Amino acid sequence: MERGARGRHRSIHVRAAGLVDRSLISTRHFPSLERIRAAEPALRLGWTVADAIGFSATPVPSWTLGRIHRAMITAGATSRLEAGAIDALVPQWPLVTARMVAAVKDAGGEIYPWTVDNPAEILRLAELGVTAFCGSRGAGWVRPARRRCGGHGHRARRRPPTAARNA
Repeated sequence: MERGARGRHRSIHVRAAGLVDRSLISTRHFPSLERIRAAEPALRLGWTVADAIGFSATPVPSWTLGRIHRAMITAGATSRLEAGAIDALVPQWPLVTARMVAAVKDAGGEIYPWTVDNPAEILRLAELGVTAFCGSRGAGWVRPARRRCGGHGHRARRRPPTAARNA
């Protein structure tokens, strides 16, 4: 099945389940987002973007190309947010800067970095003011304001006392 058709079918399922107001569909494939928007205008959409290979490295050429890459993503996201084509930017976490967060919020959007498992990065992103983040160890999106175990999106589980386990 063609990508856009899958997107339309997902929006139909989300609507049928009564989850339109609680859902965010995100993809890198912008034509799919356009088709989903046409099928279900109330459904929140996110544009997923990945860090370009080598742009996060330390050498000057990579650093410069990384800055250009982030600026292009930010400009593309803000224009799509202002046009109502998307509701959120979903960047890979190394791309997120204070400038990007501010621009997305100023354009009326939300920002959901993925996949964030490093506690130091979780704190950095929370301080920047991201809407929420996704970690590979959690159960979906986690809002930074919520205190979680180690910032990994899961709550600490206490093991019952030995006597209770052996009973």
